[in-house]
Amino acid sequence: MKSIGSTLLVVGLCLTSLACSKRFNQAPTSVEELGVIVKGPSLEEMENASIPYRVVNQQVNLYEAKSSLSELRKIFPEAQLEPNKIDHQFIRPLQSLTKKEMAKNAIDSFTSNCSQQGKLRLFVQSTENSEVDVRSQLLIKDIGDTVKLRGFAIGNDRRPVEYLWSFSFIGLGNYESYISSGQNLDLTLNGVGEYKITLLAKSDTNICGDTTFSHLVTSNAPYKNLNFPELFGLDKEPFYHLRQAKIPELIAKRDKKTIVAVIDTGVNYNHALLNSKMALNAGEIPGNGIDDDDNGFVDDYVGYDLYANDPHPMDDDGHGTHVAGLVAGIEIGSGQNVEILAIKAGNALGIDTASMIGAIYYALFRGAKVINLSLGSTNIPSKMELQAYITAREMGVLVVVAAGNGDKKGNGVNLDIGVPVYPASIPLDNILTVGASSLTQTHLAKYSNYGSVVDIVAPGGDLFSPLYSATTINTVKKQLAPSHGTSMAAPLVAGTAGEVLSMNNELLPVEVIDLLIKHGRKDEILTRFVKNPIHLDVEASINAVRSQKLLAQQ
Repeated sequence: MKSIGSTLLVVGLCLTSLACSKRFNQAPTSVEELGVIVKGPSLEEMENASIPYRVVNQQVNLYEAKSSLSELRKIFPEAQLEPNKIDHQFIRPLQSLTKKEMAKNAIDSFTSNCSQQGKLRLFVQSTENSEVDVRSQLLIKDIGDTVKLRGFAIGNDRRPVEYLWSFSFIGLGNYESYISSGQNLDLTLNGVGEYKITLLAKSDTNICGDTTFSHLVTSNAPYKNLNFPELFGLDKEPFYHLRQAKIPELIAKRDKKTIVAVIDTGVNYNHALLNSKMALNAGEIPGNGIDDDDNGFVDDYVGYDLYANDPHPMDDDGHGTHVAGLVAGIEIGSGQNVEILAIKAGNALGIDTASMIGAIYYALFRGAKVINLSLGSTNIPSKMELQAYITAREMGVLVVVAAGNGDKKGNGVNLDIGVPVYPASIPLDNILTVGASSLTQTHLAKYSNYGSVVDIVAPGGDLFSPLYSATTINTVKKQLAPSHGTSMAAPLVAGTAGEVLSMNNELLPVEVIDLLIKHGRKDEILTRFVKNPIHLDVEASINAVRSQKLLAQQ
């Protein structure tokens, strides 16, 4: 079980006791927790500096420190320093919650006669720590835990108060009700994901109040080689992206595999469609608590969770697993000779810059030839983050990025004249930006961002024709889930790039991009929207590499 609140308490104690370790593990989840990114000092120098810090990526001497910029400049005059930010968000579809999820009728009835004369102030405590208001910290629980909460109306002079709890759930769970009345709430967390809990209260004089907060539920299940059968005989009807992107039904198996890094919310690496496709670290013995390959990451056999600093990059959101399935899921991914490197850099709340940078370097040093980033930010990348993309370019690594899902109304934005989205708008020739089409919007999906930075279009689905892919651990035994967005289009391109590189791993990123565009399907209507009026064509791209190899042999 993880608790950010307890992590911060340890940090606070370390400030007053040199005997206490100054190292903390949890990445920041709020503005108040942000520190400073420090790049350059050795681990020993950080330990001797008498400041709280976390190791983000020891391979490149990257840390986050809880101190001021001025103090850190004095301690490390030669180091690169930047304020850490929480700015990268995973690109998600615009969806409205259902009436069931919000228990709308019960809430409307409860609040129908609320007075406008004032508002109740509320306090929510957990039985684990009755003194802490759980709304002041993000609690991270394990799947199967039970949350026991109690609500209070503050300053109501002990007058009678009614209480109503409701919650919505991002993920897959099995609940009979999304509503509970009474002052106490006992909730069993039976699926990984984000639980958004709302407490409503009403006094006998109809003065009301409400408060909303989140719990995140995760799992640190170790990787297991489950020996799933190679073929599943899936009903291909829901997977229309296979036809739209012309993914061949049978792709020749090759001994050479390309590693595609999925930097995301994690990956359900024990999923039937993904388990045998994970990029395992042969230099690491899993579960022995030792950094066998001396890369600074203990037990990183199946990847790494930079968010919690542990070797279990299990997805607690669903986004990363869905992405991974489209990259290389058996029978549904575009890259069948591709291995997935799972890097968990954040969760439903987003990613801090330090973890983002650390994840990119981890992918590079684990041998990834392609990195998929189905995420974005309107903030201009920091110098350190930009350097990470430049380093990827120098190492011959292609970065495939989602273009973004438009504005708050779900309408695509022209990134040339609107607010740019990064890293999609970074002008580097190893960055390939992907827009989305769908079954009904075959040229460009309504939500898809566009402009001269968009290099290619691939199936991304929409609300009425979503893409199906692998999903997270859950109690309802579902293996597949629908989603849509440029987050889904990008991994189809990343998987195809990986497939191409499995046939010829000497191709540079610019050559892979040129090949995908040159052998894609032309669409003149796209001319006024994107840089290249091209839809992804997996089969044509594979055939083009095969032809090149045959010509080279003659």
